[in-house]
Amino acid sequence: MKRVQMPPFLLHFFLLSLLPSKATTSSSGTQAEALITWKNSFNFYYYYYSVSPLDSWSLANLNNLCNWTAIVCDRNTKTVSKIDLSNLGIIATLTDFNFTPFLNLTHFNLSQNNFGGPIPSAIGNLSRLTILDLGINYFEQEIPAEIGLLTELEYLSFYYNSLNGAIPYQLSNLQKVQFLLLGENHLKTSNWSKFSGMHSLTHLDLHRNAIHSEFPEFIFECQNLTFLDLSQNWFTGQILEPVFTKLGKLEYLNLTKNLFQGPLPSHFPKLKHLHLARNNFSGQIPTTIGHCTDLTHLSLASNFLSGELPQSLSNLNNIVQLDFSNNSFTGPILPSVISNWSLVVNLNLRGNRFSGNIPPELGQLTNLIHLSLDSNDFGAQLPSQIGNLNLLFTLNVSWNHLTGVIPRSIGNFTRIVFLDLSNNNLTGEIPRSIGNFTRIQFLDLGMNSLNSSIPSELGHCTDLTHLSLASNFLSGELPQSLSNMNNIVQLDFSDNSFTGPILPSVISNWSLVVNLNLRGNRFSGNIPPELGLLTILNILSLDSNDFGGELPSQIGNLNLLSTLNVSRNHLTGAIPRSNGNFAQILYLDLSNNNLTGVIPWGIEFFDQIMYLDLSNNNLTGVIPRSIYNFAQGLLYLNLSNNNLTGVIPVSISTFTQIEFLDLSNNKLTGVIPLASISNLRLRLEIFNVSHNHLSGEIPSEFSNMDRLTIYDFSYNNFTGPIPTCGIFRNAPADAFVGNYGMWRDAKGKAPCDSFGGNSERKNDINIVVIVMVFFLAFGVVATIIALFLLLPPTYELAKAVVLVMSLALACTRTHPRSRPPMSFVAQKLSAQAIPCLPEPFEFLSISKLMGLGLQANGS
Repeated sequence: MKRVQMPPFLLHFFLLSLLPSKATTSSSGTQAEALITWKNSFNFYYYYYSVSPLDSWSLANLNNLCNWTAIVCDRNTKTVSKIDLSNLGIIATLTDFNFTPFLNLTHFNLSQNNFGGPIPSAIGNLSRLTILDLGINYFEQEIPAEIGLLTELEYLSFYYNSLNGAIPYQLSNLQKVQFLLLGENHLKTSNWSKFSGMHSLTHLDLHRNAIHSEFPEFIFECQNLTFLDLSQNWFTGQILEPVFTKLGKLEYLNLTKNLFQGPLPSHFPKLKHLHLARNNFSGQIPTTIGHCTDLTHLSLASNFLSGELPQSLSNLNNIVQLDFSNNSFTGPILPSVISNWSLVVNLNLRGNRFSGNIPPELGQLTNLIHLSLDSNDFGAQLPSQIGNLNLLFTLNVSWNHLTGVIPRSIGNFTRIVFLDLSNNNLTGEIPRSIGNFTRIQFLDLGMNSLNSSIPSELGHCTDLTHLSLASNFLSGELPQSLSNMNNIVQLDFSDNSFTGPILPSVISNWSLVVNLNLRGNRFSGNIPPELGLLTILNILSLDSNDFGGELPSQIGNLNLLSTLNVSRNHLTGAIPRSNGNFAQILYLDLSNNNLTGVIPWGIEFFDQIMYLDLSNNNLTGVIPRSIYNFAQGLLYLNLSNNNLTGVIPVSISTFTQIEFLDLSNNKLTGVIPLASISNLRLRLEIFNVSHNHLSGEIPSEFSNMDRLTIYDFSYNNFTGPIPTCGIFRNAPADAFVGNYGMWRDAKGKAPCDSFGGNSERKNDINIVVIVMVFFLAFGVVATIIALFLLLPPTYELAKAVVLVMSLALACTRTHPRSRPPMSFVAQKLSAQAIPCLPEPFEFLSISKLMGLGLQANGS
């Protein structure tokens, strides 16, 4: 038998193949060491795990690489083919990763971690990658152009990072990629002309970036696209026909929140999702939209679309969500249009100009969960058939012109969470079936003409957080059952005719209430001290009621209050000092009551207050100096119509932002503090100090307050010339009335520069005037004395003496500006404007005559 010998080179090759592969072992060890080095740079959010999820990555486990967590090896080479570190709470970078040992890697997934820093260009060496997912991290800087070398990629995601710069055109080299997800970054406009079509691409997501351009034309060549999202960018121009003629497989198109304009395209592919909201589209809905019978989601909201809804919309019998809100659509909602929408779950037509009746056929859309018809021109009654929609979570028909009663059938809304019928003309009673809303959290029936009492069944709505019955004609007392609403956060019963006391047992469970508005009713009795238990109250409005008694000191426990209004009641007693606890108060109105006592010292701690009104009470004492230290941001201060005494504190100068200041109708004395006025010039618009006992001259600084439009200095003891400069050029006639020490010049105006010109000549003139008046006064007085000797003195004669002497003494005043002009003296003497005597003639002293010197109306 002949032996067959193997050739020597084949035998050598066979023997070598039996030896262990040093190259394979070395590569696997190198990978393990590279991974351990990388892991050593990691930090973890340890609240995810009690121990590190990568404990298996250790030198002690070096030879067991293929069993490490997140590692998959190739069956043949025993080297790493997949790394999946997704959602492990890792804080790290890619710059610490050595790409060189992993050239055979096919899957690399780092998504949903906290990787940051740049994406290294060395990633382009992983030429066998088919899946690269770096989404939901913090990668920044630009996308490296080397990504375009990864030509085997089928899935690429940089979604939700902080990448910026232009999208590299080299990405269009990825002709095998099916998913390209670049949304939620800061990417900018690219040169789309350098891009080529990507024929395998099915999903393209560029949403929420900073791209400013027209529609990218390379997308027209991506003809296998089924998903396209360009929303929340700055794309402009019209939607070109190739979007729909070439992208025939497109099922999802989202262009929301861009700057696209022009008419809606007239040809649509077989889309299932079409989102065009928040653009600048105009014109009518094309009738061809009815050809899109596969549509399940259609949103045209917040554009400039108009006209009536086309009949062809009735073909959309697969529609689930439809949003036409915030456009200018008109006309009625035809039953024939909506009757086939039996699958619709969310129907939003708010913010248009739809008119006519709300069609009863809406009651056939029994899968509806959300229905928004608010802010339209719907009229007539709310159809009872709407009660058939027993799956509704939200119903909003507010801001229409609905009339008639609320149908009892709404009691079928057993799943309702949000119901808003406000701002209509609804009448009648609140139906007792409202007690079936056991899940409701938001209920607004305000701004209607409802005229019943509150049904006790409302207390069954124990999940309510927001309740408004404001501005109706509701009456009666608050039912005890309202105490069950222990989740209430905002409650508004304002502007009705509710009566009776506020029972502590009703409000004591409202411990979560933040905004409580009972204004404009006829509630009576005392304000309950138990309000002090509602310690997270932020806004409390009890004004315009008939509350009496004292303001309870417990209200000072409400140290989170930003607004407190108890004005227009019949409150008595002092302002409690505990009000000083209102450290966050912005708006405080205690006006129009019968409060007495002084302004409490605690008010100085209102260091954030912007509005303070204590007017129309019987407060006494001085204005505390500290009141002007509490709020440099104060905009409104009204202390008028009280019995306050003392001077205006100089610290008024801290009110540099004030717009309204009213101290009128008090008993204030002294001068307007000159040093403070200049600090008020920035924003002061209204200033009133009338009906006090203030004296001195009106500071000239007022004339430069350009924003001061309403002012009143009347009925005080001010002296000097009536100001006519600046804002006072067109002063109303009654702004200075009742100040008998003020005058105008012969032409009706005082000169704007009282100190200009030749001062010596003016002094000479003043001396001459004084001398003349003295001689005139001497002559007149001598004549009157002679008459006194010859005739018995009369009251009129005594007044004549007082007039002449007071004018004469006024002319001797030290400061020239405080002396009346000759034209004024002549006018008073010729007019014989004789003042009433303040006391019997024989008791008048020279000092009192000097005070009377100009008490004739100078206006």
